[in-house]
Amino acid sequence: MRPCVSDPEHLRSGDGLNAFTDRMMTINGERPCRIVFLDRGTLSPDIKLAAFELPHELVVFDRTSPSETPLRIRDADIVITNKVKITREAVASTQRLRLVAVAATCPCRKPNATGEEQRIG
Repeated sequence: MRPCVSDPEHLRSGDGLNAFTDRMMTINGERPCRIVFLDRGTLSPDIKLAAFELPHELVVFDRTSPSETPLRIRDADIVITNKVKITREAVASTQRLRLVAVAATCPCRKPNATGEEQRIG
């Protein structure tokens, strides 16, 4: 079974995201992309996930510990995370990973120059 493949050349050709997602779908109809959401439970249940416009298998975990991350993303093409850190070691355990998406919500805060939290967005 061959992994689904993205082709950055399509992004430069002006076809945009639709061409990119078309290339991510399958090769010869062999396999849908595997999308893994590591920590859906860290987002409000009021936040609805938009439908993915490509054939896929969606695997959703409420929470994921650092020790569980490598195993859970091992066969993923796309990983979605809100709070789970994706380490270099976790990425090295993957064979098909093409995209890591961060499902961050605002208001976000970061320390400013004085060490106090500053709102972003």
